[in-house]
Amino acid sequence: MQKYGGSCIKSIRDFDVISEKIINSFCGKQQKIVVVVSAMFGETDSLMSLAETVASGSEIDKRDLDYLINIGEQKSSSLLAIAINSKTATVKAKAYACWQIGIFLNEDRLPYIKNWGLHMLEHDVSNGIVPIICGFQALNNQNNDIFTLGRNGSDTTAVMLAIALNSDLEIYKDIGTLNSCDPKIFPNISFPIEKIDYAMLNRMSDNGCDFFPKNSLTLASKSNLKCKIKSLTSDEVTLVSNDYFFVKSTFLIIKKSIIFIECSFVLGDFKNSILRFGYRFKHISSNGKNYFIIYCDDSREKYRALKFLETYTNNFFSLKSDYFMISLLTATSTLASIKDFFLKNYDQYKLILFDSDSVYLLFDKSQYESLIHLINNTDCQMLFSKIEEKVLIW
Repeated sequence: MQKYGGSCIKSIRDFDVISEKIINSFCGKQQKIVVVVSAMFGETDSLMSLAETVASGSEIDKRDLDYLINIGEQKSSSLLAIAINSKTATVKAKAYACWQIGIFLNEDRLPYIKNWGLHMLEHDVSNGIVPIICGFQALNNQNNDIFTLGRNGSDTTAVMLAIALNSDLEIYKDIGTLNSCDPKIFPNISFPIEKIDYAMLNRMSDNGCDFFPKNSLTLASKSNLKCKIKSLTSDEVTLVSNDYFFVKSTFLIIKKSIIFIECSFVLGDFKNSILRFGYRFKHISSNGKNYFIIYCDDSREKYRALKFLETYTNNFFSLKSDYFMISLLTATSTLASIKDFFLKNYDQYKLILFDSDSVYLLFDKSQYESLIHLINNTDCQMLFSKIEEKVLIW
């Protein structure tokens, strides 16, 4: 099973590169291949912008929005199949949308494939055909409406199909392997991670790291799926499995786009609503108060989350959306030195929250660039080099 993310498909030329890789895997390695693709880079956001423009500020019905934004994956799967079929007669590809192979949504809002769809895929690969499947989409079991799986939902599709087909999974991303830091932000202190377990990825995800979507981790961990994270241009790979116990590490997870909520008590239906709408969040209890940190992938998702929060009376919580956050997750002895470093070098923080082995520092958005510079500087790198555990920043 191979999955190609939208960050790998930034132009029409990328369909040529990916099709060549699939053909070489099929012909050179004699592999039976099933492929899942995302929409092209920026395509989903572009479609959502169109919807928001047409809606002119009115609320958009989720059914209509899902029907629109799944078009990006159909475009990608069709173009990739065309690219493969135009190159050689040895390999044939066939594009599939979710309804054509029976991908539905279960009661836990996770995708699954009907037996007849599974037989179709098995028949294709047995006859030398490479199925190119739209990620991100599934059919509602109740009414057959198209349902989208949320940001990075194509990863969830690929994980589900790999498990159903009893296959390993290769996920291709633009930055390739999982690194100690996002190499686009921290080029000086980033190194590739060769092996990692799902427990560690889950911990990172719970604190805002969006490298791997939570739904995918839940499915993959339960089945102990063997997963490889790769790039199109490098031989480096990160292996993911429950069998790879990752050494104890220090995490700095930086989230630029968050909503911070402080409330005096927890409403069960409030927590359930956040989950139902698919938002990732952290709940922290401290000093008799409850805090919620809702993690948003971008400004558009934050806008939708704020609109969702407007449905609740605001007399039981105070809300801030102009903060960003650094999460420090590490051993207690290391935690103090890192926290002290940040507070000594940057004392303009707004709030500190503690949660077992974690510290959360909230800052004004205006301080983001200067703090990134601080982490990239020599003093901070020297501090990290003295820490026995590996330091991961996301």
